[in-house]
Amino acid sequence: MTSAKATDRGKLTVLSGARTAEHPERPRPWKSTDAAAAAQAFLAACASPHRRRAAVRELMEQLVSGDPYDHRCAAEVARLVSQRQPGALAGYSDLLADAAAAFPDEEWQARGYAIAAAALNAGTAAQRRRLLPTIRERLREEERTAVRAMALEALLVLGARDAAIRDEALEAAQRSSIPAMRARAKRFLPMAMKSGG
Repeated sequence: MTSAKATDRGKLTVLSGARTAEHPERPRPWKSTDAAAAAQAFLAACASPHRRRAAVRELMEQLVSGDPYDHRCAAEVARLVSQRQPGALAGYSDLLADAAAAFPDEEWQARGYAIAAAALNAGTAAQRRRLLPTIRERLREEERTAVRAMALEALLVLGARDAAIRDEALEAAQRSSIPAMRARAKRFLPMAMKSGG
């Protein structure tokens, strides 16, 4: 999903894993600007209910495809879309949670993005409880720092929405000694505190 555009017929086309001419066997590097542009195009496509269904279906297909590159791109776009419009993928929170739990260690970025997107879209208590074991697993010391930071973000989002999770989220945020996790906690802590008071 290196870029997204609306064709002349109005259908959203998200180009996934575009290959460079010099190296057709591998995708070009995915950059944050690619993710931002793809998320913006996705949200623009969602203005029409028909195009929304197609865009969401395509995003979820890429998330569960057999291509690790597509996993990473789709998970990052899902996270950005969900940050801009929490609940935009609410019907897919369980799929996002399953993907976050299933991606192997080599796909650490996709795991982190998917877990954050799942938390932002977990609208029911059952969805939040289902996601909690995956978040706890991603907070372990053996996990990459970036994934732990995104798991902490996910835990704080759940804590802001669910009083039963709030204390665990606040405790995890306060005990973190890793700068990336402290920064994430600083950003999401006010949301959790506000909803708790």
